[in-house]
Amino acid sequence: MLNNIKLFLKYKLLKYQKMFWKLNETWYLDRNIKVDRMLPDFLLIGAMKAGTTSLHNYLDQHPGIFMTYIKEPGIFLDEPVHLNRYSHIGTKERLSKMMMRGYKGEKRVGESSTIYSEAPSYGLECPENIHKIVPNMKFIYLLRNPFARIRSHYSHCLQLNLYSESYDLNSLIKEDKTFLERSLYYFQLSRYLELFPKGQFKIVFFEEFLRDHKAVLKEIAKFLEVDSDVDFNVKLKQKNKSITRTKVSKKFSKDGYNFLIDPIREDIEKLEKFLNKKLSLWDISEEKWSMP
Repeated sequence: MLNNIKLFLKYKLLKYQKMFWKLNETWYLDRNIKVDRMLPDFLLIGAMKAGTTSLHNYLDQHPGIFMTYIKEPGIFLDEPVHLNRYSHIGTKERLSKMMMRGYKGEKRVGESSTIYSEAPSYGLECPENIHKIVPNMKFIYLLRNPFARIRSHYSHCLQLNLYSESYDLNSLIKEDKTFLERSLYYFQLSRYLELFPKGQFKIVFFEEFLRDHKAVLKEIAKFLEVDSDVDFNVKLKQKNKSITRTKVSKKFSKDGYNFLIDPIREDIEKLEKFLNKKLSLWDISEEKWSMP
């Protein structure tokens, strides 16, 4: 009986905490506060499960960079307020105001929304929407070994209870096309290159970012034309909602690997041509990723 009462009170407390947070947010938005900037001038467009949360938080340390108060606002989607996460905010204008909360005149404003690189399932309209409003937008795109990204994506879904652990990854990649779409990096990039020049893009590799955070952050600062000598605190523990790790097989079934390899290999070849660089840092071999 006592345990039931405790659970009931805990549930009520969480419910009222959530209500208070939403009311506080609405109160902030409805105040007559002047916001000098409503939109970012650079975007971190992905890829999902490639270190975007860490990079967002590191860049926010830079005195010349303001990273939006809300991560993943998807402000350039046709109807971002329809996303469940921010449905209570109400309008695109109010969402813009909310994500700029805390802006103090920094030179650069960045937004991180991985949904911008999840076409055609999501965000197909984004390149055109961005170009209409901010034609000089700069883009940062974090890329990771496609097979490693898919495996991490699956683990993330299990942590969020989107699928049960009995739902096999090798079946899921065939049923949910977003697993593969989000790993076809050149395809995602090509949609933006139709409207924006190559010089407005900075491609960052997750593997190189892990190896030397400071060197990559220095390169990004130069790309954004802010002070590149800032000493980032890379030892700061990054907060991510996916705290617990779910055990996932390191390899795909032979059938699962065969389903993925051709489109991934073709996309990598196009990416290599675009970058004029061999992506030898990504091992996509059958020996590495396929069960015997």
